[in-house]
Amino acid sequence: RTVREQITDRLAGMIRGRLLRPGDALPGERELAAQLAVSRETVRGAIQALAALGLVEVAQGARSRVNPAARWAPTAPGKP
Repeated sequence: RTVREQITDRLAGMIRGRLLRPGDALPGERELAAQLAVSRETVRGAIQALAALGLVEVAQGARSRVNPAARWAPTAPGKP
């Protein structure tokens, strides 16, 4: 498994486990990269993967936000 996939899984687990709730903003890329000891590029890729699953919404110039479970893709891990 790539580092990006591992980070994607970790962040998805935080969302599924309700550590990050719908409407919550994710920490910034720089902050996440420092916390997880990975590059910003890796964090960016993980966030893009979460967005593809509908778990988060990405907006340029703003923090990514957790989507409500109803917006998650049917294949998103942990969809109720």
